Parts: sequence; structure tokens; C-alpha cells
Amino acid sequence: MFQTNSDDALSVAGCHDGNKKNWHCVSHPIGMPWFYVREHLPADNFLGSPTSKMIMTSSIGGLDRTLSGKNKGRRIEKIQLITACIDDSPLKPDSQLGVVTRITRFNSGRGEAPRYLVESTEGIVLDGPLDGAWGRCKQKVLMDVFNSGSHATASTDEDRTTREVQKNVIIQTVDLFQDNVGKACEWWARKNPQLGNKAPKDLITEEEYLLLADLVGRIERNALI
Repeated sequence: MFQTNSDDALSVAGCHDGNKKNWHCVSHPIGMPWFYVREHLPADNFLGSPTSKMIMTSSIGGLDRTLSGKNKGRRIEKIQLITACIDDSPLKPDSQLGVVTRITRFNSGRGEAPRYLVESTEGIVLDGPLDGAWGRCKQKVLMDVFNSGSHATASTDEDRTTREVQKNVIIQTVDLFQDNVGKACEWWARKNPQLGNKAPKDLITEEEYLLLADLVGRIERNALI
């Protein structure tokens, strides 16, 4: 388990009086991703003001209605990914927050529950079965902090292309390893001489990701890992 400190008052805007806060520890299982969400709520009436609330959840599917615009007037302003730190050093926190940069929903079209790919500054999270079928699913980007809304940045066409290539290679790698998550993570973090002695996780440019895509394709054809 790992713990985070939670302020009850943050769950509903304006619930605390001055500096009075009700802090308590929340325990989470190691290995389960948790998302710290700031959601914008519309005013209750014509004279009211919009508010924000903080949510902590392990379910991206539970946020889908707001992310896809089905909850009228509500929007998610920011999502952070909480990752557990297994290091026992007293000088290090027991959890870290990474900013979620993009969430993509995958639908198989066979009446199955949606799958989600969550990309963040602390790594990626896959929500759904690793069955080698992600690449065949219909994709919809639910959130992209670089290309939409108030979070948009001045990213170039080259940046956007690189990020799209990166996402496609991630899915290609997931389908390559299918349900062997441990082997996929190990391979993703291991330096490879065919990638200029870099690990896939350390690649930056579109050229590097295209090289990785070619490598994964050759592995698929030859079944050599």
C-alpha cells in the first residue's frame, strides 16, 4: 500500500473556513493507478458562480462522460497521475504526481467495455485487456492538453506528428507482447543497440519513434524479442 494526504475540504469548493483543514491519510494498493482530478462545475442558478471540485479516482471510465462532453456544462480542468514510490528512503515521498497529457478511448465495436490509454509525464497507463487487439479498435482522443481548450500550448505540427507516432508505437508494442505486461515493461525500459543504444522510453524525436516502429514490425514478423 502507499498513502497520500487528503484534505476533505478540497472535495467541495468553499467548504473550509480560513485555514482550517481536515487532513487524513488515504491508502492505495501498489500497482493501481490513481488519478487526481480538478473538475469545473457550472453554476447552480443564473446568479450563481461556477465552482471547482477535486476528485480522486482509479477509474478513467468513470470520468468518460465528462471528458467526452456528455455532462453538460462540466469539464475537467486537470488530471494528475499518482504513482507509488516503493523506495523506503525517508527522504523521498511515498507517491509522485505526474500531469496527464492525453487520454485515448479504444472501442472494439463488439459490445465490450471501452479501453483507455493514459499518457502522462510519469509514464503510461493502460486500462483494459492486453489481448493483442488494441490496434484494431476505433480510437477517440478524449483529452489532449497540448492541442485543445485552455491547456493548449504552441506545439508545432512536428510535435503533434511525433506524439501521434509515439501513441501508435505504444499500441503496436502492447499488441506485440499481448498479456505479458512484465516482459513489455522490461523491453520498453531496456537499451537497444538498434535504437542507438537508447531504450524505447527515452526516445524523443519522430525519427527515433519511426525507427522503433520499424523494429517492432520486424520483431512481429520474426517473433524475435
